[in-house]
Amino acid sequence: MEKLLYYVLTAILLCGCGQREKSKDSATAADAMWQFDDQEIATWEQWFKDNHRRYVHLFGSDSISPSHNDAIDDLISLFYNGNDTLRHDYRMILWRLNEFYPINNEKVDGYERYLGVERQVDSLLNFNTDWDYRLRRKSALARLMYEFRIRMYEDVLSSMLHDKETVELFSQEREAWKKYEDATSEAFGINVLRKESYYLKYTFWNNYDFDIMDQRLKSLLYMCFKNPAIYSKVTMSDWESVERGYNQLKGQLDSMNNPDYDYSYDEKVDALNKDEETFKTFMHIHEALLRKLGISDSSWLLHLKAQTLERFDQYDDIDRFQIN
Repeated sequence: MEKLLYYVLTAILLCGCGQREKSKDSATAADAMWQFDDQEIATWEQWFKDNHRRYVHLFGSDSISPSHNDAIDDLISLFYNGNDTLRHDYRMILWRLNEFYPINNEKVDGYERYLGVERQVDSLLNFNTDWDYRLRRKSALARLMYEFRIRMYEDVLSSMLHDKETVELFSQEREAWKKYEDATSEAFGINVLRKESYYLKYTFWNNYDFDIMDQRLKSLLYMCFKNPAIYSKVTMSDWESVERGYNQLKGQLDSMNNPDYDYSYDEKVDALNKDEETFKTFMHIHEALLRKLGISDSSWLLHLKAQTLERFDQYDDIDRFQIN
């Protein structure tokens, strides 16, 4: 009996040590994101020096500090002129944000780091957009900020996962998310924006995409930090409300008036069907992943999706969807 007790206690201690080592490894991986070596910094500084262009002109009552304007133009330059590798380098963006709005994120962790990054992004995007060209530039900058945070927190979550099954589930979940993101964006373009080109078309398109990306960001943060405050302003819904939203949109469709400017009825229905199909596939895999993590955010995500469907044709309203 004493030997059995000894083995049980030893196994518990070893398991505890293993879990602590895994937690330590995750913390080390997360900490490394916030540490930049001299060579990296020199490379990034040179890229911004060589590629910096003035994209936003702010003067008079709209004036901001030179360092703020430089940060805006540097990051818009990255959006327009950087290749995919550079645009996907969230550590480069983190470093540039910290040069503009310094926060010592090495001394905090987890949710506090997230709040620090949000303060940096909010400060970066805090400039006047009364002119249409500024609105377009700010929209591009906001898109870069969403993309970088999503990639960053996907990597943060990945560093926290260790067992093979969960790692594979997360890989499938990321792939399903991307397919859904592309499908729902295309459905919005076909059903609302149509074929014609106009000055603010991609700004309106971003308005819709930002809602979708914000839902992804919330879910990633919840999976990383398990903090209910992330969904504090979100109520809960069910699948019925989402299906009702899709059905209402399909019921409002009409035949095209001009094939040069509009898509056909069948094209619109097919796009909405693909949106719905990929969303359901994503949620199925997402729910399986969250069961492995011992949490759930499905009711919140369903509510956010139902809201998006309810205002599907309202994202081209500039007054309602100013970029903050």
